[in-house]
Amino acid sequence: MLNSCSYMSMLLVNVASLGKYLAEVFELIQSTFPPIIILKGTYHKDNIAKRFTSHFFSHNVITSKGSNDFRGVLIAIHKSIECRRHDEFNGVNNLIVLEVGMGNKTFQLVSCYSPPNEKLSFDTFDSILDANSIKSTYRLLENLEATD
Repeated sequence: MLNSCSYMSMLLVNVASLGKYLAEVFELIQSTFPPIIILKGTYHKDNIAKRFTSHFFSHNVITSKGSNDFRGVLIAIHKSIECRRHDEFNGVNNLIVLEVGMGNKTFQLVSCYSPPNEKLSFDTFDSILDANSIKSTYRLLENLEATD
């Protein structure tokens, strides 16, 4: 049972268009079997997200549209792992905020795609930390793209 482990593996990939590289992403995931999958730069399209979800029916799939056509975030968590999305951040593009696990093995998982021409809102990240209902160690996964 996955949620009884003392560790959890995660796959983090900047896909630069999930629709374009869907077959390669499927192959990578099927060769590694990660319980948590984080994809950035998904070039979010509803039909591609639906194909991903139907292919990985053993995972709960959460998406966030990007601030433009080339952004977006997708997290897929195996259904044996408890998770809860923080609804107060649902309207923020390029961002997913989750609490993952149960009891004293719960952690906060934040996935954010930061386009090079957009400033990060540190107020948003402060709000994320404040919204955390658990008081254990945070695990932030970040994929920043910087210019220069």
